[in-house]
Amino acid sequence: MTSPSVRQLLYVSLATGQVSGPALMALVEQARTRNASLGVTGVLLHQAGSFLQVIEGDPEAVDALYRRIAVDPRHRHVVMLLRQTVPERSFARWSLGYIDVTATAGRLPGFRPGMAISDLVGNPATLLKLVAEFRSGHWWPSIATA
Repeated sequence: MTSPSVRQLLYVSLATGQVSGPALMALVEQARTRNASLGVTGVLLHQAGSFLQVIEGDPEAVDALYRRIAVDPRHRHVVMLLRQTVPERSFARWSLGYIDVTATAGRLPGFRPGMAISDLVGNPATLLKLVAEFRSGHWWPSIATA
């Protein structure tokens, strides 16, 4: 018996307005609830109004969710960077892991001073490394000390 396909999709976007504090956390909680109901897992990184998100799960559910995200008026410049089939989820424990890297970016592996989430656009090798590093837990100690 073969295991079901897992779609993994990574995109970046910019917030259309100021998003921080309670409004941002409310958005994250809504996404966690929605993802759990869809059987979707993933992680969301935020840095000064820029977002990078990995969503994964059933291919149809992930593709439908991305289509909703792409037309959500709270986002602009939504760009899919990676869409692949993987043998297993990278973020199976999280309906939506969330990290605000604004304050911690300088301590995260691979981030250079002045680097922004948008710097990852067009660099599939770095994106795959980012997903692998996050999955392995290498980022977690840096984030926990923020």
